Amino acid sequence: MAVYYDTTAKRRYRQTLMFIGALVSVCGFGYLDYLEKLHLSLMVFYLIPISYVTWYLSRTAAYSMVIMSGLISFWSDVASNGGTQHPFVPYWELGTHLVFFFFVVYLLNRLRKTLEREKINARMDYVSAVANQRHFFEYAETKIKKRKQADDHLTLVYLDVDNFKRFNDTNGHTTGDSLLRTVGTTMRESLRMQDIVARFGGDEFVILLPGTDYTSAKTIVHRLQACLLRSVNTQGWNVTFSIGAVTCTLPQCSFTLLLEKADKLMYAVKKNGKNKVRHEILQKPDIRPTTVTVGS
Repeated sequence: MAVYYDTTAKRRYRQTLMFIGALVSVCGFGYLDYLEKLHLSLMVFYLIPISYVTWYLSRTAAYSMVIMSGLISFWSDVASNGGTQHPFVPYWELGTHLVFFFFVVYLLNRLRKTLEREKINARMDYVSAVANQRHFFEYAETKIKKRKQADDHLTLVYLDVDNFKRFNDTNGHTTGDSLLRTVGTTMRESLRMQDIVARFGGDEFVILLPGTDYTSAKTIVHRLQACLLRSVNTQGWNVTFSIGAVTCTLPQCSFTLLLEKADKLMYAVKKNGKNKVRHEILQKPDIRPTTVTVGS
């Protein structure tokens, strides 16, 4: 929680500085507007900080910037006309500026949300609402490359929904999709913020637990299995889960090797009664890892 709080506080501090910087820019453009003697519109320059705030901050911050930009532009217009314009002209320009600024904010905000949604969809499995293989591989490779010390352990978990094909054939594909969605939601809610879960194939899921040694991973995996069983039992679905896990203690870990070992452990569980967890520690790169626990 402390790490999350620090990250959130830093993000808010950075956003505050960005907003203040944009506001200073608006004030600067307003002052230039006041000094300008040819009565040329500088409206396009106000769009620079407004667009910046819209894209990188929030819609509320953007609308606040629009209002302040309009008021500053109105002040510069009134202060610089020297009575040479009709008194109604500054109000007309204020109205047109605000309408134009609000319209630009609306369009940019819609474009930003569309791009964010497409970015999320490109990384997410549609049925289970967890990460897809592509996003998982990118995240896992990054985490593995960032490991600096041998004691910076990580754990890879391979999970399979037992008898899913029979469940799908008996209850229909719609219910099968609901089961996968429930499994995905339960795993996301049960895991830590730094963990990532992805769907690999029809009823198989893979989880990466960065910075997790064997003892911590054992606790997380067994708690996850209990949460999954509780979730499906609540829905009246008679399914279980076979899980294989590998914790790497080597200075360098091969993601392909971890995935292969976890996959084999999961299938070993399925061949020996299902609904269990088999967890191994990968200690030496050239020999078969030592099995340290079998069972649920």
